[in-house]
Amino acid sequence: MLPKLTTIAAAIAVGAALGCAQPNVALADAPQARGGNLSRTVHSADTTATLPQGCQRQTAYGTKGWWSAVEGCLVDRYGHSTVKVEAQCQYRSLVFYSVVACDVSGQYSVSKDGKPLKDGSFSFQTDPHHGGGSDYYLRYMCQGSGTYTLKLTKIRTVGYYKGSQRGNAAMPDITVIAKGC
Repeated sequence: MLPKLTTIAAAIAVGAALGCAQPNVALADAPQARGGNLSRTVHSADTTATLPQGCQRQTAYGTKGWWSAVEGCLVDRYGHSTVKVEAQCQYRSLVFYSVVACDVSGQYSVSKDGKPLKDGSFSFQTDPHHGGGSDYYLRYMCQGSGTYTLKLTKIRTVGYYKGSQRGNAAMPDITVIAKGC
């Protein structure tokens, strides 16, 4: 048993010395000493694939001095294919606009080459105390190389100022098309 462990340890040491022990690289065969030579056939992870990325922003004026912006994006978030919805709402009192909290809701769908991958609804509230914009994230699974489409529909914002509802806006639909995966 001891000679086999010594052979395996020697093979690993030789592989490391030759630079074969790098991230994302694996030996094609299990490391074995073959007449003093280590197999040099390696396979590396495909690092050329990119996740679909793109954004579209829509703005709308609503009732009672109300303004809102919503942006839909396909993004790479921590290495995962993700839908990002960002919103900001403002209310005009007298002359100036102020960033205010608002409820944002709507429907989303993600498709690849016209075939549906994921759909549903989203709903969140913006935070007026940190720049006014807030993000909402939804993950979806990339299904290989192709054209990905994000659609946000029935987007609505309802805003609040000093605790009471001050206005609302129905936003135009958002469509983002991007290639990737």
